[in-house]
Amino acid sequence: MLMCLVTQNLKCFLGIVIIIAKCQCVLTQECVDDLNKFQRDSRLARHFVRIYCHERDCDRTLTNFGVILSKDAVLTSQQVKKGEHWTCYVKYGDVEGPISRTGNVPNMIKSRGIQTYKSGPFESAAFTPLAYILLEEEIKLNTTSAWPIPYTYYHNKSKCVVVGGDNLDRSSKIVEREVELLEREDCESAYPHLDKNNVCITILKEFCNFNHCDYYSHSAALVCGGVFFALVGEHTSAACNSGEPRTCAGIYEAQMWIRAVQETVSFNADYESTIVMVGLQKPHEIFYGLGAIISRYKVLTAYVPFKSHTSEEGYVDYGYGRSSWRHAKPVTIPSIIHKKGLQLYVLALEEGIRLYSGGAQAVRLAKELPQQDDQCVVGTLKPRWMLLAVTIIDHNECRKKIKNLHEDHLCIRHNFPVTFDELEGGNPIICDGVLTAIATKCDCERNEFHPATPIYTFLPWILTSISERGFSSSDKPRIIFLLLLINSSVTCVNIFLGKS
Repeated sequence: MLMCLVTQNLKCFLGIVIIIAKCQCVLTQECVDDLNKFQRDSRLARHFVRIYCHERDCDRTLTNFGVILSKDAVLTSQQVKKGEHWTCYVKYGDVEGPISRTGNVPNMIKSRGIQTYKSGPFESAAFTPLAYILLEEEIKLNTTSAWPIPYTYYHNKSKCVVVGGDNLDRSSKIVEREVELLEREDCESAYPHLDKNNVCITILKEFCNFNHCDYYSHSAALVCGGVFFALVGEHTSAACNSGEPRTCAGIYEAQMWIRAVQETVSFNADYESTIVMVGLQKPHEIFYGLGAIISRYKVLTAYVPFKSHTSEEGYVDYGYGRSSWRHAKPVTIPSIIHKKGLQLYVLALEEGIRLYSGGAQAVRLAKELPQQDDQCVVGTLKPRWMLLAVTIIDHNECRKKIKNLHEDHLCIRHNFPVTFDELEGGNPIICDGVLTAIATKCDCERNEFHPATPIYTFLPWILTSISERGFSSSDKPRIIFLLLLINSSVTCVNIFLGKS
């Protein structure tokens, strides 16, 4: 970019070598001096990550930067449109080091989900969106640190810098560069209908022929008066126009959204002691799912294939313990041979689980049907233990999306839009501290409803199963009769399931 502007001296174009050399030397040095004033290494580099994203089943890729919000998430400026399936890899610590599409390099973590601020149609073509990227693993914050979200707006006339990579296409180091933050009126003059969350920046005119197309990287941070204020957006046209200011996604207006997104996922140990992993080791396959401890000898789960050979080993893992299970008792006979039917099974354990304070615990069962305003979470161990906030969807609404939905099923929907590949089946759905439903095992569409079996509807059957010390294949006729008796005697009024 450092070049000599010789237009002021026509002799430079007349081939006078001495004058050309002198002109180049003086003006190039001026540009070097300007660059030293314009750009410097940043002490804020530890807050930054480098991001490589690619869209599934598509050749589209994106390389940019982001800032660390917590050990579990980063923030960048990227719009994810509905129907697009992006996977990102986040490189932290040494952002100058190599990046990889597979993530097989040190300090590189795969994304688990992406949430975009104000997604959908925008009034302004200059809109720059924010993207919250949830990570599969934790960022080690010993050499990096999270950047706190600002609680106050920056002070007017505060000195601003853009902090980002010095070269986006190759290995980069983090630098900070001088910038001018435009007044709102000047920004709206360039971009009518500008979203209130966006601001405009440009390079100060005093610097030597620099422009934002070359020096402000996508998703670099705008820092004003020491406050993390915004993220630099992409160019607003296919070919960057240095005559137009650059738009940035402001953080101040979006901070409530960021905190709301953070609250949709929890990594604390709540309810973890009540969850088990259900396994069935077969000769040529390993079946597994999750389940909830409902008593010392009983576990409630979703579909489980019956053991058909003595070499098959059924087990549950809880904490540091393991117990074998002998038989899987279904709530209805059709689900024995058709796992897409009603899925609710009780496992009878060979060895009782030791229940004690601070260790494994039996979960409390719901004594009423869930309501849509209940505070509900679903637990998962994939890829690590986490609680995901969900909303309960009634049967009639769910039926619009899932045509062959069982009449007793309701649905859940993630509050954070991600794939459902973290639900193995048997995942407990806990509302206001009690086990409310069990997620079924299914191949569900991305970001769509997921069927679940409500606990209250089958509470008498569950309680009867808990009271049984054990059951075997010889007990099936008695069990079937008992189930028919219980199901015929229980009538549940369910505003979600549409039953009378």
